[in-house]
Amino acid sequence: MDDEILYNKFIIYLKRYDNNFFELISKFDINYNKKIFNELKGRIKNFSEFKGYTTFFYEDSKIPSMELMFNTKMKITDETVVKK
Repeated sequence: MDDEILYNKFIIYLKRYDNNFFELISKFDINYNKKIFNELKGRIKNFSEFKGYTTFFYEDSKIPSMELMFNTKMKITDETVVKK
């Protein structure tokens, strides 16, 4: 099946069954979405699996707080040691 037809069927599926995820990916460029879809189309067997594989592409990155990097047992107690 042609990639464009398959992608359009995927969009129809999202509008019908997972409108929240459709709204999320609609905020991104269509070419970005198509690249992700084309990479995963060989892995997924049905459209419902797509969300599980791609949520990290559409979420904000989560940067851990600096305190998580401190470790008194390893004598990492300040930010300069962490950066080294």
